[in-house]
Amino acid sequence: MLESLSALLPWMPWAKDEPTSVEDRRKLLREWAVDWSSGSSFSYAIIRDDELAGGCGLMRRFGPAAFEIGYWVHVDHTGRGYATECARALTDVAFGDPSVARVVIQTDRANVASAAVAKKLGFAFIGEHERPPEAAGESGIRQVWMMRRDLWLRLAGGAD
Repeated sequence: MLESLSALLPWMPWAKDEPTSVEDRRKLLREWAVDWSSGSSFSYAIIRDDELAGGCGLMRRFGPAAFEIGYWVHVDHTGRGYATECARALTDVAFGDPSVARVVIQTDRANVASAAVAKKLGFAFIGEHERPPEAAGESGIRQVWMMRRDLWLRLAGGAD
């Protein structure tokens, strides 16, 4: 992941804390395990050819009937569709829970590559709002993209 820091720092607030100590990493993994057990978030590694190719996850930041998707891709693996593939799979997983009515992706207006993932998957652009930048490359304009369960199931050829 350290090879990707220059690509992550503009968009990922947590990247400023890298590299972290082994103890801090263990603490983070313990927190993720608690979040997983509680159902509040689910973090995944993206592995390709036995290499870390990125990370992704589902977070309940919009209440119990919604999940937010987050993703990042290692600099050596960008441009191969991994973020789109993971966001598609995570949307399927999220809607596998019958209580989930919508899935959200948030991007910064300046992060065109991240917004392209939401567009490719058919997420609707809901709007923008100002928000203080949290990472060096952010514009301070947060874009919100949303997918409804009924539309996703139609796009996937399933039934609601």
